[in-house]
Amino acid sequence: MKISLSFAAKNPQFLKKIRRIRSDFEGFFDDFSLVDLINPIHEAILIGVTESRGDDFLK
Repeated sequence: MKISLSFAAKNPQFLKKIRRIRSDFEGFFDDFSLVDLINPIHEAILIGVTESRGDDFLK
C-alpha cells in the first residue's frame, strides 16, 4: 500500500517548517509500504496537512 503526505498552506513559514520535518516521516512511509494488506479497498492513502483548520480538526 502506498502512503503520501501532502501540504496546503497559506502561511509560507508554516510550509517551510513542514518541509524541514518531512524527511522525519520517510521511515514511517517506508515501513508502511511493506505492510501487505488482505483485501485492501484502496491502493493508496493520502494524508493532507494544512494550517487553515483548528487544532481539533480531523477529516
